[in-house]
Amino acid sequence: MRALLPLLLLSTAALAQDDPATLNRQAAAAEAQAGRIEADAARVHAEADRALDEAGRLAAQVSTAQAHADAARAEVERLDRLRAAQRARLAARQAPIARLGAALEVMARRPEPLLFVSPGSAADIVHTKLALDAARPAIAARTAALRAEIAAGERLRGAATRAVAARDDAVAQLSRDRTALLRFAEAQRTEAAGLVDAALRESDRALALSADAGQAREDRAQAAMANAEARALAMLPAPAPLDEATAPRGSGWALPVAGRLVTGFGALDGGARSRGIVLAATRGAVVRAPAVGSVAFAGAFRDYGRVVILNHPGGWTTLIAGLADIDVAQGGSAAAGARLGTAGARIMIEVRSGGVPVDVAALAAQGGWRTPLPPFRPML
Repeated sequence: MRALLPLLLLSTAALAQDDPATLNRQAAAAEAQAGRIEADAARVHAEADRALDEAGRLAAQVSTAQAHADAARAEVERLDRLRAAQRARLAARQAPIARLGAALEVMARRPEPLLFVSPGSAADIVHTKLALDAARPAIAARTAALRAEIAAGERLRGAATRAVAARDDAVAQLSRDRTALLRFAEAQRTEAAGLVDAALRESDRALALSADAGQAREDRAQAAMANAEARALAMLPAPAPLDEATAPRGSGWALPVAGRLVTGFGALDGGARSRGIVLAATRGAVVRAPAVGSVAFAGAFRDYGRVVILNHPGGWTTLIAGLADIDVAQGGSAAAGARLGTAGARIMIEVRSGGVPVDVAALAAQGGWRTPLPPFRPML
């Protein structure tokens, strides 16, 4: 039994590496880092929102600019139609002069002898020229106004064409700016999502470290308890074969089997506090009665394996579970050290006084029980 001490001291030294204070500091640092990452994520997300708002504003500007460009193109088309009508009117007003001019030019090109052959022709030419000269100023005045209108239309069309080009350039630039803002917003949102994931990971890490710190404190407490338990158990006598001549008949208590302490009294075991101790025993080792008593139960019970319950004088009870086989019968009696059966891989031992679980180590402090009953430490 004294071999338990160095094993438990080694486990305590290993637990010391997981210092709760260090784990708490790491948890606080991880939580602070998570807060900083969350702040960065909020900032990046806000930048993405601003970029989206700006992209929406640019989209409205693109629509407005596109409408203006469409209006400018419609104006250019209207001016083209007006210019065509003005040119047609100018051509109509210039047609008489053009015809007269062509006739004079034809007559002027006739040979002079022909003029004398047809004396009326010369007179016609003179009259035609005089009429043309008289009409030319009026025609020129009428056509000048049309030419001015056409020139003004040309200027307007040029201005409208330039306006269309400028509007188209503005629409294209606004569209490029909006696309760039949308890409920036998408990149910022992706970055923000990554930062949120990183913050969640840091927060989870902080929670895990906090849980580890709590577990480390619990493990230290259990290790300290198990260490004290091992020291106390080492003071108990080892089980010995029954010697009928010298067998104790009413006092003393010994461990029923030797083994390594796995679970101490009061330790967490499957989410509940242990009401006894668990020893890792040598499979097939002899399990002996820890003290004189009567066999209250001997057999299989639920998932505890094979169980023996002994009632001792003075209201004490010992429960031994995990036996590979049982050599006593229910209703019989057992002297201290009598063979109860053989051990399985693990043996669970509970000692109760008046039905209340008692720390086995408390028996060592009392040198076993006596009558009247010694003080005991009930399970919390």
